Amino acid sequence: MNAAVFLDRDNTLIHNDGDLGDPAKVRLMQGVASAVASLCGLGYKVVVITNQGGVARGRYTEADVDAVHERLSELLAAGANGAKIDRYYYCPYHPEGTVRQYRMEHPNRKPSPGMLQEAARDLGLDLSQSWTIGDQVRDVQAGLAAGTRAVLLRLDADRLKPFDPREHPGLKDLDGRPDEHKSTPDFYARNLVEAVRIVAQQRKPETAEQVHRSGQPQRKWDAAAVAKLQRERQKDRGEDGDEQSLNVESVPVGGGGELSAGAQPAPKPFRPWNVPIAEYDDQVDADQPESVPNEVIAAVAPARPIAAEPTRQVQAAAESHDEEEEKTLRLILQELRIQRGTGTDFSYTRIMAVVLQTIAGACLLGAFWLGSGDEALFVRLIGVAVVTQLSVIAAILWDR
Repeated sequence: MNAAVFLDRDNTLIHNDGDLGDPAKVRLMQGVASAVASLCGLGYKVVVITNQGGVARGRYTEADVDAVHERLSELLAAGANGAKIDRYYYCPYHPEGTVRQYRMEHPNRKPSPGMLQEAARDLGLDLSQSWTIGDQVRDVQAGLAAGTRAVLLRLDADRLKPFDPREHPGLKDLDGRPDEHKSTPDFYARNLVEAVRIVAQQRKPETAEQVHRSGQPQRKWDAAAVAKLQRERQKDRGEDGDEQSLNVESVPVGGGGELSAGAQPAPKPFRPWNVPIAEYDDQVDADQPESVPNEVIAAVAPARPIAAEPTRQVQAAAESHDEEEEKTLRLILQELRIQRGTGTDFSYTRIMAVVLQTIAGACLLGAFWLGSGDEALFVRLIGVAVVTQLSVIAAILWDR
């Protein structure tokens, strides 16, 4: 089964403060093309789901909606390699529409999950492995009702407190009752780029053999199962899986030990920006024993054997790096001291320039004070002031 990321359109992918039916006015939001390309690279189907009540209000037609989507696909393809939308779904119906044929409530209209369920049937999607991303609570409601995880986009997401449906008195669930749990997003993000980072960090390893240990609410994945999957992949490539595979099982279960020869250290996991640091550190510590098979590194590149005593090599490399860094800092400090000393040097040329500037100023004042009644004296003093001022300029240029 395929997994998908369902994206709202307006103010998630493109700028739109009202009903948009003109393809010439389509403008991508910042970073959208790269974000969509990243989702495609992660193996997700990218599906756009959007309410288009403007059709029901008579402001544009379904043909205009198709033209806007065609223009959106063109801009994505031009913005980043591999960025594409696999399928567009839109709901032209609205219960308060002015066009009779579209004036109705429809199960495809968000917050109902109709469009997501239709896409799941058409594309063979596993909704439990899928995501919904949008800037409205109705996007979250539709995604959660369909069984996906949801990310709500908010510009102030990094300052938001946990979602509380009681602060939205008009919020109703699909049955018309007050919604207390079905509208809480799994994550907040400021834009689509951050939402894609969250999706990438939360993505499961590519194996169906998972372990859910009793007493541990976090989902865990079996290290041995991942290593087995890797050996099968290498066997398909004609490699010796026992010699080349990442020795996941050699990692101490309790954590804190050294990796055995042939193992690779696990990369530091990405911390979602909207998770408090203290809370995230606790979760990382709890997950550390099984953090090595995170996509098992080999899903990206084959594991390479590392020489014995890798920690000594790493320590020696770190010490050498520290020495080079310290040497560089000393050279920078020495250069700054030299520049500071040069900047405070008061040369003879500068002294001469100050003296000449004083003379020029005195001649200028004298020309207006003493030469007011003597035209010849006024001309001579002005001439001396001009020549002296030019000398000052020449002295400053020479000093520089």
